[in-house]
Amino acid sequence: MTDSEGFENRSREIADTTRRLLIALNTGGIAVTFGVAGSLAAQDVAPSWAVAPVSVFVAGLVVSAISLLMAKHKAIKRRDAVREGQAEPNFKVWHHRNFTYEVITLVIFVVAVYVGLNQLQYVVPNQPRATQEQVEVEKTNSHNNPIQSTPKSGATDG
Repeated sequence: MTDSEGFENRSREIADTTRRLLIALNTGGIAVTFGVAGSLAAQDVAPSWAVAPVSVFVAGLVVSAISLLMAKHKAIKRRDAVREGQAEPNFKVWHHRNFTYEVITLVIFVVAVYVGLNQLQYVVPNQPRATQEQVEVEKTNSHNNPIQSTPKSGATDG
């Protein structure tokens, strides 16, 4: 194995490790978001705030999946070139580079974290629901204390 092949193999190993890390970060982001949404739901906060950050984390997972498919495509192209006795294909176009997808996925992860934290600032607990006992007390009080309308100013009795 030449030094060039060794560096190429090392590069592929690092790319695979980086993809695994980014997949774990985005998956963990989804888990943490759902965990926070669940704990806030126990405090009567609607979990709808979690839709935006989870959607962005999922977008990061989609880009990671595209990166994996691209890596598979490149490996097949290399294999076919070796079988046919041709030179290995050179993937220098920006959208064939592992680095492109890793950077995009990392940026999406950072955006997802920001979106999640931003959504949390708008979280307001809902008004607690009245118990059946409180509703009965309110009904009793409203029957005992009817609201009396007062005549408008300038009105006469008649």
